Amino acid sequence: MPYGYTGRILWIDLTEGSIREETPDESFYRRYVGGRGIGAWALLKYQSARVDAFGPDNILGFTAGLLVGFLPGATRCSIVTKSPLTDGWGDASVGGPLATKLKQAGFDAVFLKGIAPHPVYLTLIDGQAELHDARPLWGKGTRETLDLLAAETPGIRPGIACIGPAGENRSLIAAIVSTQGVAARGGLGAVMGAKQLKAIVVQGAAKPEAADAARAKALQKEIFKHLSTSPMMPLAKFRGQGTCAGFEDNVVSGGAPIKNWQLSGAEAMPTYTNLGKVLQYRTKETACPGCPIACKGRVRIAEGPFQGAEMEKPEYESLNALGPMCLNDNLEGVMKANDLCNHYGLDTISAGTTVAFAMECYERGLITQRDTGGVALTWGNIEATLTLIEQMALRQGFGAILADGTRKAAERIGRGSERYAVQVHGREVPMHNPRQFPGTAHIVAYSCEPNPSNHVPSKGIGNIELAKDLGPYPELKGVKAEMDDFQAKLDIYRRGHSWFHFVEACGLCSFVMNTGLPIVDVVQAVTGWDFTAEELLLTGERIQTLRQLFNFREGIRPADFQLPERVVEPPPTGPHKEKRYPIDDIRRTYFQAMSWDPVTGQPSPQRLRELGLEGMIEK
Repeated sequence: MPYGYTGRILWIDLTEGSIREETPDESFYRRYVGGRGIGAWALLKYQSARVDAFGPDNILGFTAGLLVGFLPGATRCSIVTKSPLTDGWGDASVGGPLATKLKQAGFDAVFLKGIAPHPVYLTLIDGQAELHDARPLWGKGTRETLDLLAAETPGIRPGIACIGPAGENRSLIAAIVSTQGVAARGGLGAVMGAKQLKAIVVQGAAKPEAADAARAKALQKEIFKHLSTSPMMPLAKFRGQGTCAGFEDNVVSGGAPIKNWQLSGAEAMPTYTNLGKVLQYRTKETACPGCPIACKGRVRIAEGPFQGAEMEKPEYESLNALGPMCLNDNLEGVMKANDLCNHYGLDTISAGTTVAFAMECYERGLITQRDTGGVALTWGNIEATLTLIEQMALRQGFGAILADGTRKAAERIGRGSERYAVQVHGREVPMHNPRQFPGTAHIVAYSCEPNPSNHVPSKGIGNIELAKDLGPYPELKGVKAEMDDFQAKLDIYRRGHSWFHFVEACGLCSFVMNTGLPIVDVVQAVTGWDFTAEELLLTGERIQTLRQLFNFREGIRPADFQLPERVVEPPPTGPHKEKRYPIDDIRRTYFQAMSWDPVTGQPSPQRLRELGLEGMIEK
């Protein structure tokens, strides 16, 4: 088998209950690497165009990255499918033990199609796959499901991914909840629900081998030390806090959207400091396997209406979406709202944005208490927020109108409400105002990515724009470029996104990938390939182009990914109220950089051939 991999990909037909294996050769792994690279290959090769996202022909894949098990912070499992929220490419990733356990179970990826005749869950244990009756688990929340399945698995705690009632009810903003994280975005949990797949459980003792085990181990120690001392990832700030560490700074800098993106800046919500005290509730630090950052944690509420509640610490996106977006300044209530989203399996970004949308519709008189079943959707009403989260997950009451996010809710409400739905092609915009940043990376990530409204891919472009090196290689050096120097941005955009999609395919989390690791050296040691930084960029571009090909095949065009006015137009408050972006120039430059047609989105046949994807042209 290839070094670094198990050499096995599993295919399961839930309709037939059949299981088969595929054993790709080494050239396959070198071409597609892992993560969403292998996922994009699978969906383009084995899935027909324009299938129903909830139908039997939609493929759902769980894929581990190349460096999972070899590198601190390389723990991400990518989950891929056709998104029911956007009807285009869908992917999300999750940390914790899932990817590590998938490899230890003996598989680099598992893909599922079909629809089970009744609820089932899948176990992958020591190379053996088996489907089990999940009817006793159907209807249960994610926390109870995780505990019950862990208790049934002997030995060390397994990796588990499951859905809650939101996924079972096919909410288009349903998430997949794992042992130590959430693959939240794009409605992937709803695809599991449509397939009647309650969970997957992975466990094993296998360990892929490195080509140069001594060199790989030395690099592992070196990088562990690097992560502990890197000024780009100060542990004193992030350890135990994670992304919450930047909450107050984001509000002050104007990066945190407030009141459904109407406002920004500290003056718009002076009580924002109430939400910056998460650490006062922390009871425990937790970390993904082998990671020194330990950004995760547990919190407990000692008194008040939520007394005794113990839960996962909210991350920045959740804190802001359920807090300032809705003008909620009750931290205990916001933590409880985050916990409810996790329990039911809802994406907190979309859930919070959808509640904020409903509150604005209520304020403007587009809906009344008669519509909401008596719930007063006033700004800052944490009780109303909690009620709507439960109703959305269960498709009950007014929550049935909101259960599929803001675009669908606006269609159902009408009356001009679509102007208050802050989304790109159905997917709610993350909690990062692009104006906070000196570069253009977030504009690109929100409106040019095949998976839109996604802030994480901005890291590569953002760092290069700020003249930061992505690694110790000439090809990954930063370039200082002015905002309107679009000739320079051709190279910045191509390299930035190509780098990101390669390191994501290796399974690195966003904290770790952001520290300038010697990633080429690690890949060489693990795989034995004569790998270079130039091949890294070519491979990352290949993966990104495959994702774009999927959208082109589905009939999605660049014009479909329009940024909402509230993201484009300067807010009336905050430090960036005068800042404007040349949106059309940015988008045109990105498509030119990637050799994609700016009108149709089609990658150029010549570039496909240069990327070794000529076989994909006909598909």
